[in-house]
Formats: sequence, structure tokens, C-alpha cells
Amino acid sequence: MKCRTWGRIGLVLAAAACSPGDARLGAGAGTGAGSGASGGTGSNSGTGSGSPGGVASGTGGGGSSQPAETACNPLATHPTTLATILGGGKDQGGTLYVADQGGIAMAPSIVRVFLTEAGSLVRQDVIGSGSIRSSEDIETFESPDGLTSPRDLTIQLAGGTASSMTLGPGGSAKSGLKGMDAGAAMALTLVDPSTVQGMPAIDLPGAVIYVANAPDGEAIVVTAPLEDDLGSAAFHLFYGTPDAMVERPIVSFEQSLSGYPRIGFTVGSETYVMAISSVPFDGGLGEAPGPVTLVTGDGGSVTFTLRMPTPTNLSGFTFTCLGTSGTTSGTGGGLCDAAAALPPPTQSAQCAGSQLAAASPVTITTPDPDPSNPTLAASPSGDRFLAMWTDGGWSINGVAVPQTVWMSRVLPGAGGVSATAAVEVAANGYCPVATWNATGFAIAWGDGAGLHLQQVDTNGAPMGNPALVLSRPNAQACPTALVATSSGLAIAWYEGQTVLQENVGLVGAGGTIGTAVQLASEGPGVSVNIALAQLGGEMYAAFVEFADGGSAVTAVTRIDWSQGVALLQGMVPGFLGSLVVADGQLWFTTGQSGVLAYGGVPGAAFPLPVASCTGSGGRSWVADGCGRIVEVGTTGSTPAGVATGFFVQPVQINSPAVALGGVTGTAIVGAQSTFGVLWYARIGPGIPFPGEEPQTGALSFTTLSWR
Repeated sequence: MKCRTWGRIGLVLAAAACSPGDARLGAGAGTGAGSGASGGTGSNSGTGSGSPGGVASGTGGGGSSQPAETACNPLATHPTTLATILGGGKDQGGTLYVADQGGIAMAPSIVRVFLTEAGSLVRQDVIGSGSIRSSEDIETFESPDGLTSPRDLTIQLAGGTASSMTLGPGGSAKSGLKGMDAGAAMALTLVDPSTVQGMPAIDLPGAVIYVANAPDGEAIVVTAPLEDDLGSAAFHLFYGTPDAMVERPIVSFEQSLSGYPRIGFTVGSETYVMAISSVPFDGGLGEAPGPVTLVTGDGGSVTFTLRMPTPTNLSGFTFTCLGTSGTTSGTGGGLCDAAAALPPPTQSAQCAGSQLAAASPVTITTPDPDPSNPTLAASPSGDRFLAMWTDGGWSINGVAVPQTVWMSRVLPGAGGVSATAAVEVAANGYCPVATWNATGFAIAWGDGAGLHLQQVDTNGAPMGNPALVLSRPNAQACPTALVATSSGLAIAWYEGQTVLQENVGLVGAGGTIGTAVQLASEGPGVSVNIALAQLGGEMYAAFVEFADGGSAVTAVTRIDWSQGVALLQGMVPGFLGSLVVADGQLWFTTGQSGVLAYGGVPGAAFPLPVASCTGSGGRSWVADGCGRIVEVGTTGSTPAGVATGFFVQPVQINSPAVALGGVTGTAIVGAQSTFGVLWYARIGPGIPFPGEEPQTGALSFTTLSWR
């Protein structure tokens, strides 16, 4: 029997923090977003090219209500999309075995195993994994129901793809070790990955984590995917009576390394908290789960009894799930109930139109054939944009080529989009961010000395010399967001090599960061993300925190510059995706294979869960100046590290998505009634790269306007 530790070690821990020199090591696509008329952005968010990204926000439209509900089976399987195929091979009976990598965006190194059943690829339960550098990968797996004996799938790799594959009993891959004789492995006949890529694939089913019953007949059921790819962020909680178990939005999750969880969830407008106690056993050498206490919204307390052992099925229950109705993403294929949860955008002459259309894209010529870290800022009207990116960051014959920071002004027009020639901003820098500052643009980046700031005029030309606004020698300070305020420029950044500190600061009239606030200290081995938004004259920061040392949570704080402190407004499970301001409210998203959205008025009942978008492949939202929110996502990936099906999908409006092709890294920003999109797509061999040379790619820009 295999034991799992639910909610303690989320897969976000497997995604190494992106240091400034790691821009080419991701194996997926990242997105960065900025929204509203103030149009500031950070670097890429998520895995892929570049550092975790920031989001700055302007104005928009929003609201809140409870998500839609529909009957469901919490343990049902769902479709998935193959990512980078490491190898596929058939046995003598014709069964096809496929291994892919990069399907879990928060942990792209994880390998999934599939085999064919009834014409589909069905994901198997991987119970052990190992590799020998980049030349061999071993995955021990069993069927999702656990009824088959463990088997070893061994893949010999050359250039990132299989040169041979073998299948044998569990332990057969280690038969060469002393004392190991699990049986012989048989060779599989390799198949071309291109013949596998388009096959329908089915993900793992859900699993029962906890079932608890109260004397009055009420029950609580907690489920999660069979493999906890997202840690506690993937938990689903149902509360009610057995004939009417309703999924409740989870708003908090706490669990110590040796204890059991406390889960906060909403019932209507009230918050309930379920806490599982622990009791000693075996003479105090261990702890087992004890009684469950439910604290209701009115402060009352009800004791539940946990079913032990945990049931393997949910017979006798009828379930209603959140987030399974609403807008269907035409390109992303996901379902999102946010159309019902969010009020309609602003209705005015400049906000007319209900369908997005893309202008003919322009390719920006870059000195390096493999640019990275795209970021973007917009003027309030959207009549001009500033595109930024980095070149270099690779090595030749073991000699490192420094990263350089570049920019180009982009002008939309009736005859199409035009871009100025690339201008070098810094000969050795990384993590560029940009924003509009009323008279032009402001840009920032990091290098070995600290954080630098440069003013740029409306034509895209530097004004004066860059200023060192924060001295941090050798700290690898990496900006993630930049926002113009009436008091100066607010900047978010992280720094450190092993332990990462997440910070925000205000660049005052003196040209340096006069007020700095530390948000959190994380690591080692985690990814971070910090986003900024301005609402009602106040600055808010959303960031990722690993409160229990394991699972990621997203915290939202109000920054009090006068006291130099961050005041917590709310905290929810999951890795931060994006932050937008809409109709006097804050909205932010978390998640990976889908989007969980939260919003509300800080200082009131905040945050309220408002939407769930499942299977869309995106987790970033961005708004234009009219309050029209769009979701950015992808549907798959190729061996070259290019995500496929890159789309931008309106959220509040039942309107088709705009498909933009393949992408390795992207940034999107909203202006008054338009969006600018900057994206980079790699064209070249698969990951890992065969050598040190840079891989060819293209940097493109387009605008999305409403029709």
C-alpha cells in the first residue's frame, strides 16, 4: 500500500526558483499580465522563459457572487493534454505506453505515464520515479485503482527523446543491483512522438481524502486528485447531507508538518472552519486523526467523526460541484462560471464591442535569436506600447554570455502595427519591468549591483542615465512589478540565491527606494511571484507564501508606506496567477490547470471566492480600462518548449477566444479599450537542448480590440 502526504508538500516545491540566469531552462510557457489604464507589468509568470512575473493593474469593472453549481462526481476522470513526449513504445500485444514531461506547469520536471485503453491514453499512478542525469528515466507505476502490480517503465534518452524503452515488473529496472531480481524487462517498439501527440488523453481520477459525519446527519467530504499535483490547492470540500453534498469554496488551509488540516470554507456569506485533531498512538510514538470540529459562521461548534479507514468510494452520496457551467473557452476548452459571477463591464461609447479581434502581428527584430523575459507597458489610451525583453544568458564553450535588456516602442495604427528598432537598455541585466508614468514610460531591471530605474519618453528613447535605486551587490535582485503612484514608483522584487526575500518599495523624489517592506522570506527550492495593484489611492501587493513550509498560499496585503508595513487583507490556497482591479474591487487568481478567482473590497469580506475556471489551461487574468477581463492560457506543448493553443479568452462575455499560435513566454497589458500582447515562440530542437548554442525564436506583438 502506498502512503501519500496530502497538503504538506505541494508540487510548487519541485519548481526551482528562477534565478536571473535561468531564463532558458523552463520547459513550458509563462505568462505575465498587466491591466488597466496604468498598464504596468512584470516578467513572465509561471514556468517557462524567465522569472516569476508581476502584474500591475489599473481601472476596470467587477463584482462578486457565488459560483454556479451542477451535479457531479468528484472522483470522475477528466481529459488532459499531452505535453513534451519523452517516448512512446508498444508491447507485443499492441498496448502503447507513453511518458510525457511538462504537463504539470508548477513542476515541469514531473513525468507522467499513460497507456492505451479503448483508443485513449489513460494516465497511470506513478508511485516512484528516478533518473540518471539526462540519459535515463525510470517510472514505477500502477493502475489508478491499484489493482495491478507495480511495473517499471525505463526510458533511455538521447537529446531529450527516447532511444529505447523497456517495461518490466516493479524493481526490474534495478535488477543490476545486488540482491535485486524482480524479473526480466521486455523491450518496447518505439513509435514516432508525432503519431501520439494528438491522441485523446484521460487524467487520473479523484481520490477520497476525508469523510466525516455528524450526529445530526450532516457530512463533510474532502477529495483531491489521485496524484496531488497541486498540493492542497487541488482539494475540494463538500458539506451538507448525504443526499445533497454541495461543494464549498475553500478560503484557507493550514496544516503543520506532523498534524492534520484546518480548512476554512464559505457557506453563503459566512465562513466555516473544519479542524481535524490528532491523538497519540503506539505509546505516543505517533499521531492518528481524532475527532473533527466544525466551527460554523455564527461561532457554534459541531463535532464530527472521521470515517476510518478512509472510504475508497463515495456510494450513498449525491454531489453538486462548483465551476462546471458558464462560459466555454473556444480555444482553451475550459469551463468558467465567472460570466455569472462578475457584473457586466462599463457601458459607454469608448467601451463598445463584445468580441475580440487581433491585428496583424509585427515581428520585432532582436539581436539574439532566442529572446526571453518579454514584458510590456501601455499608455492609458493604448496608442503606444513599450516592449521589453532580454537577450543572451547562454554560454559558448563554457563561457557565459551576459543577459542584456532591450526595448522597442510599438505603435498600433490603421495600417497595422509598427515597432522601432531595438534599443539596448543594459549590457548586463535581467528581469525587466515597465509602466506608464503620466509623461512617458518608466522601466526597471536587476543586475549584480541591485535595482536600476530608467525614464523613457513617449517615442521610446531613454531620458538621461539610469539610476541605481537599490544597492544589492550579488543579491540577484529581480523586479517583478512596477506601478506609478502619486507618491512615486512602487516596485516589487525578490532577492537572494538560496532563500528568497519578497519585497516592495517606493522610489521617492530622491531617486532611490526610500521605503522598503519585506513581505516574506521563502526557500530554498521554491518559486515566488509578487504582483502590485493600486486601488483608491492605496497600494496592494499579492504574493506567494509557503506558510507551512510545504503548500503554496497566496496572500494579499495593503502596503502602509508611512509605517513601512504590509497589512494582511486575505489569504487563500494556491500559487498566485494574477491581480487586477475592477470596479473598486480587487480580483486575483490562483491555480495551474484551472483558475480559482477571488475578489471583493479590501477591509470588508475579503477575499470572496467568485469563480472557478476548470481545464482552461490558463491562470492569468487581465482587464482593460472598461473593466473587461480576459483570461490568458495555453492548451499543450511541444518538445521544443513551445506551448500550443495560446489564447486570450473574454471572461464576462460569451465570446470566442482569440488564438495566437505557439508561445514560450508572453506578456499582456490592458489599456482603455484594447489589449497589447507580446509573445515569444521558440523554434528549434526539444528540451534538453543538444548544446550550448542559443535556440532560434521569434518575438511578436499584436493588439486585441473589441468589435
